[in-house]
Amino acid sequence: MAASALDAAPVVIEPRNPGGGGPGNEGPDGGGGGGDGDHDNDGKRVSLYRLGALLTIASVAALFIALALAFWFRSKAPDFWRPMESPRALWFSSIILLLSSVTLQLARKSLNERHWFAYRRRLLLTIYLGLAFIACQGAALFDLARQGMYIGGNPHASVFYVFTGAHGFHLIFGMIALNVLLFRRERTWVRHRALAEASAIYWHFMGVIWLGLFLLLLAWT
Repeated sequence: MAASALDAAPVVIEPRNPGGGGPGNEGPDGGGGGGDGDHDNDGKRVSLYRLGALLTIASVAALFIALALAFWFRSKAPDFWRPMESPRALWFSSIILLLSSVTLQLARKSLNERHWFAYRRRLLLTIYLGLAFIACQGAALFDLARQGMYIGGNPHASVFYVFTGAHGFHLIFGMIALNVLLFRRERTWVRHRALAEASAIYWHFMGVIWLGLFLLLLAWT
């Protein structure tokens, strides 16, 4: 079935049953069942997801800022800092990552509208784009090796290896979170939406981090 057909046909998300559809509609957003205890638990879980996303973002940002500063100071000492050509695959990977942020936002839109199947398809597309990004990063590093640029022989080349490697490592955690959303359904729709929001915040942040790193890599070529 085409994705457009899925979008046109709203899917009512019913309480989760074995082998069933989306998460249950408990709480104020679902309009059914659920007492005050369920509302309180949902509120605590939502706050926990958001706090976890913010703490993760803060730690990742601190890591990449430290890496950028270290390499910036290293670039001031031009010993063995040989100029090199930026791999073209980095341009493709940047476009792919931007597209993945778009598809993830479309997936969240489908979730908010409770179009469960359209949500899952767009989420799966985002995961595929993430895999394509990792593949392009691998192609870029292969291109560096073909140029004779290795991490131990040229500090300039080490910038590419460390930045792309560290970013790809952290992006894999984002892909794991997206797979959790795809295959695991929270007890209520409110909780699933909160988990999707936290995962999207992390994913978009990794996109912003990559754009910043890519600009630095271009400035150092």
